[in-house]
Amino acid sequence: MSELLALIELLMLLSLMIRYPCFSSTSEVSYELREVLFLEYRGDRDSIVKFIEVPVPPNTSWQESRIIKSDPPSFQLITCGPNTFLRFRLVIARFKQACIKVICRLRIKGAAHFPSLSLSFASYLDSLHATSLSRFTLPTKWWNYTDPVVVRVIDAFNVLLSLNMTLGEVLDSLRRYIQKHMKYTQLRYRRGASNVLRDFRGDCSEYADVFITIARSLGIPARRVWGWVLLGYVAGKPVFSGHAWVEVWLPGERAWMPLETTFLNETSINLELGMVPENYIAFYIEDGVNDIVSPMIPDDEGFLLGSEEWTRLKDDVWFSSSINIQPVRSGSFLLPAEVLRIGRILLIVVLPLLLIFLLIISLIGKFKRIGNEGS
Repeated sequence: MSELLALIELLMLLSLMIRYPCFSSTSEVSYELREVLFLEYRGDRDSIVKFIEVPVPPNTSWQESRIIKSDPPSFQLITCGPNTFLRFRLVIARFKQACIKVICRLRIKGAAHFPSLSLSFASYLDSLHATSLSRFTLPTKWWNYTDPVVVRVIDAFNVLLSLNMTLGEVLDSLRRYIQKHMKYTQLRYRRGASNVLRDFRGDCSEYADVFITIARSLGIPARRVWGWVLLGYVAGKPVFSGHAWVEVWLPGERAWMPLETTFLNETSINLELGMVPENYIAFYIEDGVNDIVSPMIPDDEGFLLGSEEWTRLKDDVWFSSSINIQPVRSGSFLLPAEVLRIGRILLIVVLPLLLIFLLIISLIGKFKRIGNEGS
């Protein structure tokens, strides 16, 4: 009988796992990222020794990054918050170019199930109470929700909220509120929420900054991601565009969920709330706590890494960079949603039959033991 109870407990545990999955990966796509940096010393000395920190794509809950090759091969791996840097020691001769090459393999895990989005907003905030995540809700230079102009916009948005809304409804309402009031304007510099909300103009960086600012004012941990989006293919070649989007923290999954805040009307981008599209590649994550300001990751976006433009570092060292991304493998496997449906069918149909069968076997064994004892 103890074996029967153990089996029942195992089946009950299986049913809980099927009923409450945390992070359902639906498919995977792999990319190869090649990063090349050229450095040139234009000073008065014959040469200069320079330590160069090169950012590489980070590991997140939905992106896996692995360094395949580097040239020079010797480097120091540095992590700062969610980001990863490779530090190289270079001797750069005067007016002679030095080169750094890094190859990374990326695996993007699409996702389609985030139970935390169904939490009531009040329950969501309660789950964050007295945790270290409060540091990701603080105002910063770019996300200053104490500015009077920003406060007026926050008050106007709060009127649209109600106590019985879910977290998903709050997030979707916020990004559509921003979409309704913002006018998309391509910029080459970063304005910050305080300036943006004076005229509601900006590109993806401004859309993300406004979203993060209001989200943080509501108590939602939010941070900004900069990277690329695969828009499609032209003549068989992939077309990527630099882009900024948002991540918010989900307590049930213990993960940061990416969220598009700009192109809500674009059919080429998967925009459904709670979906992690495979064509988004994160390169640098800004959380307001662990941020590094360097020419490689400019604070004001006056320079974009990979643009092949020349910009100046310290000590008369100039650098230029290029980044090439190629899909190397894509494919879908059996969707976890299908697995879950099959599991539920098995539990509903097969489990009762299995329990009845085991019960009959147990009773037969019991009657046999009684018969043997009686004889």
